[in-house]
Amino acid sequence: MPRISAYRLKHLGRIYAKEPAVSMPFEMVLSQVGIDPAVLTNPDAKIELTAEALAVQHACHVLGDPTFAARAGLAAPGAKTLLAYLARSSKTVRQVLEFAQKYYALEDFRLAVQADNHRERSGDRAAKRCPCRAPGSPAP
Repeated sequence: MPRISAYRLKHLGRIYAKEPAVSMPFEMVLSQVGIDPAVLTNPDAKIELTAEALAVQHACHVLGDPTFAARAGLAAPGAKTLLAYLARSSKTVRQVLEFAQKYYALEDFRLAVQADNHRERSGDRAAKRCPCRAPGSPAP
């Protein structure tokens, strides 16, 4: 399972703290699902994707509100944050593109993002090509 940035978890904690039905600190919610609360203060923290899902599910349970996850997601800043999150939580550009394809496919399944291993030599530099196309545009 991939390890991802704890950025979204930190956002979830900020939203959780504002909830009127809070009965325990968010740090305790994390501890109860096996996440070290220190991830909230470490700017480079990474967690397992499944651990993040457990934390979200448990926060909903503790609050007694199954809509909390959706509300927290809607309160997240826009697409710039998604791209920054993907870049920080990925090891390679290819992985950024693969994750982006999955997320953006939820919005528009026709969007295609592809990475290939074709290299072009320009002097001493090797350039990666990434044919990206909008819905309805012809394939490269």
